[in-house]
Parts: sequence; structure tokens; C-alpha cells
Amino acid sequence: MGQDTYEDNLPLGKFFNRLNDNVDWRRYGHITELKEIMDSRNEIIKKVGTLLYKNFNRPYSVVGNPKDKRCSDLNYWLDSQKEIHKSDELSTNSPLWNLIENLWSNLQNGGSFMSYCIRKSDKRLFVEKKKRKELENYCENRDYLKYLCRGSSGNNIRNYNICQILSYHTEKYYEYFFQDNICIPDVVNDEYTFKISEECTLFDMSKTFPKYYFENKQFSEDRNTREEIRKCGGYINSTEHSTQEERVIQEEEEEEAVSETSILTRKNVAIYTSVTFLGIFSIIFYLYKFTFLGSWLHNRKIKENITLNNMDVIERDILLDSISNNVDDNLRSSEYYLSYQFVEN
Repeated sequence: MGQDTYEDNLPLGKFFNRLNDNVDWRRYGHITELKEIMDSRNEIIKKVGTLLYKNFNRPYSVVGNPKDKRCSDLNYWLDSQKEIHKSDELSTNSPLWNLIENLWSNLQNGGSFMSYCIRKSDKRLFVEKKKRKELENYCENRDYLKYLCRGSSGNNIRNYNICQILSYHTEKYYEYFFQDNICIPDVVNDEYTFKISEECTLFDMSKTFPKYYFENKQFSEDRNTREEIRKCGGYINSTEHSTQEERVIQEEEEEEAVSETSILTRKNVAIYTSVTFLGIFSIIFYLYKFTFLGSWLHNRKIKENITLNNMDVIERDILLDSISNNVDDNLRSSEYYLSYQFVEN
């Protein structure tokens, strides 16, 4: 989901933007910790390694940015780099990534600004990590905007414009998460993608996406008005939960499967028809060649031929008799005429 301009100006947005700064790795070629990276002769590894080194040693604003969250963001960023570049002849399991992992360990053991940050080995699918990070980031920005709107306590509005952005932010992401999730399970064995905390969970949309009101410069919120994401029912593992993107992929795969099944069905029908024809032909051939049926059919055919020949002879004789009789009649008529022919003297 694309970010609005206001999100880029929040501490979280600034942190992520600096993680992806354009960097000229050649300017860092003299750094001792990057020697193995520079010797790799791989442009992607050099760029990612340089960015990791730069961000490990770069201070960030602490306001609204707890250390554990920034460490989580850095872990996610490195995972996303592996995902982004996996099609660039550099798979996620490429040995070259070990150079980046080793660099992280060296920076963690050094005196860098983020030396407290431990590299987390997470074998989950990246799509699951992305779902969780989207929810986590929404809630962080929501809480920060809420703090700017009314302060840490009380209901007096400090900045009405910020309050309006808070309301817009909540509505925007409520629609996004509600439409992106067909359903959520009643019971899960892993809440990784659905729940960050009690105040940040897709199991309670009204609490996570409250409606805000700013009447008479007073801040208030309603946590009982949101339509909840429907429950799928039953016991479902979180890895079986699908988003809109995954549903599109699943539908395409199902269409391909139906097409392949249709082709196979047509082939099977053709094969079945051919086999049936050959089977019937073989049975007829066997009966004709090796049973009394063959001789019976043969004798019957001979009798039919004899009968037809006899009929031809009879018809021929009848025809000849008819012709002969016609000739005799004609001759008698001629004789009769001649016998009464008048002759003049």
C-alpha cells in the first residue's frame, strides 16, 4: 500500500527512507569492516553492506521510536533486501549473503549506535513478515499522531490539523486491512500476522481502528463502531490465511489447473474411444476367425451370392422370353400385312 506524504514525515517514515538512501559504496571502500564486502565484486552486496554499516552507525530520533521497534525495522529491512534481489541472480540462500550476516555480527559487537540490535533468524515466509510489519507500522504511526493531537494525557486538543490527519490515517488503514483480509480464524496457533498487542490486533477492529471526534476542542474516541472482519471458523494455522494478493495468485493457479484438467479430459476421452473401438474390433475378429460364427457368416454369404446369381438368371430368361415374344408378334403382324398386299397387273 502506498504511503501519503504525511507518513514520510513521521519518525517511522524517516527511518525507513534513510534505510534506502542512495549510497555510493565507493566512498566506503576504505572502511575496515567492509573489506570482505568490497572484495565480493557483487554490486548488490556492496550496496546493501554499505547501507547496513551506515544505518548501524547513524543516530535516529528517539521520540516515538522505541529501540526494540527500530531494531525490528532493521531486521525487516535486511529481509526485504534479500526478497527484492532474489531474482537478480542472487537467491536468498546465496553464500554472498553470509558476508552481510557476518557484517551485522561484527557491527553488533562493536561500538556502533545500534550495537544493541541482535540479528533475528526468522524462517517465516516474507509475505507473513510483510503483513505483520504493515500492522505494526500502522499502530506506531497511529500512536504517534495521537500523541501529537492531544499530548500524553488529558482530552484537550493540541493540534487540530494533526487530529484530522489521525482520523484520516485510521480510516484509511481500517479500509485497507478490512478489504485485504477475507476472514480471520476463530482459533489460531500463531497470532504473528494478526496481533501485535492488545491495542493493535485484527481480532478487535474497533479497538485498533477507533473513530475519533474533536468537538469543542475535546478529544474523544469510539471503540465500538467498527465492523469486524468475519471469522473463518475452526482451527486454522496463520500460514493458511490469505490476503487479496494471494487470492489473485490462487485464482490464477486454479484457472490453470482447470485448463490443464480440461485438456487431460479431452485426451482421456480420445484415448478411451480409441481403446473401445480396438476392443470391439478385436472381439469381432476373434469371433469371425475362431468360432462357428465366422463359418456361419461365410456360408450365409455364399448362399446369398448363389441366390442372387439364380435371381439374375431367372430375370435374364424372363427378359429374353419377353423379347422373343415381341419379335414373334412383330413377325406375324408383318406376314398378315403381306398376305393381303394388293398387287396391280
